[in-house]
Amino acid sequence: MRLPGGREAAYRQGVESRAPSHRLNGTVLLGLALALLGIAMLTDPRDGWPGIYLPDGWWPAFVILFGVARLVDPGESEGRPRSRRAGAWILGIGIWGLISETRLFGFGYATSWPLLLIVIGISVVWRALEQPASCRQG
Repeated sequence: MRLPGGREAAYRQGVESRAPSHRLNGTVLLGLALALLGIAMLTDPRDGWPGIYLPDGWWPAFVILFGVARLVDPGESEGRPRSRRAGAWILGIGIWGLISETRLFGFGYATSWPLLLIVIGISVVWRALEQPASCRQG
């Protein structure tokens, strides 16, 4: 494409800078690993496939792994780094699920819901402290 005044290089650079970067990062690898694990868990060893069986109640481990991945590499949104708050929230949900499923400390789903209020409270405080001072004033 020929642009007047030799602007084709600037145009090309602008288009290239907006192109999505598909780098193989930890989140992509974790997502692929989880998808493959889900496929393996759906297969039945009696059909000749090497299926994977996890005991009941361990689903929160996958939520915890996803939360840790978001904490380690929160990624970007519109060119700006995302907050690690989402990873902490996902991690909190996973820990709550694991505590409830395994009845750790005697907590079940019926008695552990106040733990979610603690996670929500921490998230609200984190968000307030994370915002720039100019946004908080007004």
